[in-house]
Amino acid sequence: MRRELKGAVLKYLRIAVTALSLTACVLLIALWVQSYSWVEQVFVPITASKYVSVASMPSAFIIGLGDKARYAPLGKASMPTKVSMPTTDWLSYVSEATGTTWSSSMKFSVSVTDS
Repeated sequence: MRRELKGAVLKYLRIAVTALSLTACVLLIALWVQSYSWVEQVFVPITASKYVSVASMPSAFIIGLGDKARYAPLGKASMPTKVSMPTTDWLSYVSEATGTTWSSSMKFSVSVTDS
């Protein structure tokens, strides 16, 4: 009987893990598709001078750690900040700021910037 109970628990655990994985996959695909029309960035301050950012950009999902002094819109923000704009505006901004065009290759990155 104990072996049957263990088998049933494992069966339901596998079903739950599969359902969660499928949900995460669908949500990530939706975020990826949405990134072609809208860019979303969330900055969460972790110290007086550092922040963690999560961003959805065309063909990219980025998690980063950065210095607030390098990103003017954050200023002295102590609360999470969300930046949202149409992808066409963001692409123009990136092109003007960096002098290069945004690469359309698929990527996932984790970045850390030093002060």
